[in-house]
Amino acid sequence: MCYGLGAVVFAALIASMFKTPNSTIKVLIISWIGLIILSIKSPPSHSRLQAYLFSLNINTAFRYAAKSIAEFMNRDRVLGWLNIFEDAPYMFSCGEAFLMIIFDIFWMVCMMFVFDRVFGQPDFSLRDFFSCYSPANCESDSIDGASAAPLTRRYDRNEIQSISTSSEDTSFPLDSIETDYRRARTEGDINVKGLVKIYSETGETAVAGLTLNAAKGEVTVLLGHNGAGKSTILSAISGIIAPTAGKIRICDCNVQTYRNEIRKIIGLCPQHNPLYEKLTVKEHLWLVHGLKGADRSGYAAEEKYLLEETKLDEKGNEKAMNLSGGMKRKLCVCMALIGKSPVVLLDEPTAGLFN
Repeated sequence: MCYGLGAVVFAALIASMFKTPNSTIKVLIISWIGLIILSIKSPPSHSRLQAYLFSLNINTAFRYAAKSIAEFMNRDRVLGWLNIFEDAPYMFSCGEAFLMIIFDIFWMVCMMFVFDRVFGQPDFSLRDFFSCYSPANCESDSIDGASAAPLTRRYDRNEIQSISTSSEDTSFPLDSIETDYRRARTEGDINVKGLVKIYSETGETAVAGLTLNAAKGEVTVLLGHNGAGKSTILSAISGIIAPTAGKIRICDCNVQTYRNEIRKIIGLCPQHNPLYEKLTVKEHLWLVHGLKGADRSGYAAEEKYLLEETKLDEKGNEKAMNLSGGMKRKLCVCMALIGKSPVVLLDEPTAGLFN
């Protein structure tokens, strides 16, 4: 059981160092096979120190334990917890090999969290398993703009700060500024301050110091030409990507810290149509409704209302692969709205729609 746990921890260790699942799987398979071969081909240990060093490979420690158990069985002795450290015919006793397996699990767990801290990805972090969601904790939580997302290229803190504040340095004539004081006092469901997104692979700045307050009960629209960063902003707000700097809060909760919980209250319609070709229209709505964890009691009425409003009521049992482009877009909008999400993000929802 400990060896199996060690294999799982080793897989998590490799996963913490790579961005994509394909890279993780390839490196994991090659590394694990290499460690097995190394444990088999490793020269015999002539000292206990060498045995300890070789046992840092969990496969070698497991081989030592197996040989020790085999020696006990060859001598017709019963191996129990009381004699697990006694009469070691091999370099290691079974108990020592067992302790080394536990130690291997421990050091791999430590390195896993170190690598996760350094190479942690925006979509998933091992620290999410140990963060407890509490609305009360959301209010006091904050994210340091410069350390919001680990990057392959390390940007200077002053450089990021200058980008995030550059938009605030622009001066306007006083008579061209109008302040809506009533809106300023309105509770905001989306609060973005100094958002910066720099892609580490290319060094391109997609968003430079955006500050946004989307008030509750209002529709906020982002306007800009192609490539202005609108989709990047929505991806950062929804937690799909991590910002390089800045703070994003939804319903007074930090998006980066409570990413999994935030996604349950967000309805997102991205630029592309994230549909399963083999699922029907109603099955898509039921799936997304369940992922959001919404109340099922009012699902039937909500589904009927959305399908009627988007004129998809006659296509409820039609598979997505048979829908036209406009119908697919309508379905994506319905998926964003289903579950009565408090915050709905629509990225070009009318693209491909004619009526």
